Amino acid sequence: MAGFVNRFFALPAKLGGMGVINISKGMGSFLETIGVWAFFIVIGGFGVWVIGTFLKNIGTLRGEGEHI
Repeated sequence: MAGFVNRFFALPAKLGGMGVINISKGMGSFLETIGVWAFFIVIGGFGVWVIGTFLKNIGTLRGEGEHI
């Protein structure tokens, strides 16, 4: 998902460079920057979620939690 968002925001600059659409270089650069930031925010959020879930369930993983 993060890669898709990044490429989605990079697409206008690429199309503008090829002459397919009319977009200023500044706007294309701005959209690419948004894509890069969105990529790292999504990846960072996922990393925090994975580590948080692991730490929350570490007792269960060690066999100290409730057994189902």
